[in-house]
Amino acid sequence: MATDDNETQQQPYDRALKSLMEDHAAEMVPELVPGAKFIEEKNNELTRLNLRADIVYLIEYTGELRILNMELQTDAEKNMAFRMLVYHLELYDKYELPVISVVLYPFETSIPEPVFQTEASSKTRLRFDHDVLCLWTIEAEPFLQRHIVSMYTLLPAMKGITASMLLQAIAEMEQAYTGEHLRRHLRRFRTILRRSRTLAEQDKQTSGG
Repeated sequence: MATDDNETQQQPYDRALKSLMEDHAAEMVPELVPGAKFIEEKNNELTRLNLRADIVYLIEYTGELRILNMELQTDAEKNMAFRMLVYHLELYDKYELPVISVVLYPFETSIPEPVFQTEASSKTRLRFDHDVLCLWTIEAEPFLQRHIVSMYTLLPAMKGITASMLLQAIAEMEQAYTGEHLRRHLRRFRTILRRSRTLAEQDKQTSGG
């Protein structure tokens, strides 16, 4: 598990990403998990183990109901695969539906093997795989071309992003949102921008970082 210092450092980014998903889950889930359709948010308290999953949604995937568990991970955690297995089993037991388990990494970092496996007597006794989304490997430009404004907060961490593209994104957010809704988007946008490694420092300053 992450140390207390690491958890403190991660909190601003975790809060930004979670609040963004809370505001725009219906629009963002199909973008992050192609083929998925958001239905409703689910309780993410796993009381039996005193755990709390980051994001839990009821979705429709390939025409069938599924539970989507998405964990937002700003840094590598060596025990991630085991933690995802625990969440997966607890959510399956709670909702009695197949679970799609995804870890979203917004910032470039080393990625632990997304597999938990145990063996005994030269035989695999258990294997569990979870999916991984790395924002820095996803091209930013298609979201701007399609004007998916709900995804613009994540653009600073995406591949191929430039200062001019970010300025375009800010202008479109200012057209799409007003008041406190706009202020929330801009705060989250700047939070992600400050941590981004895909932009030069000069470009960050040009974009308001």
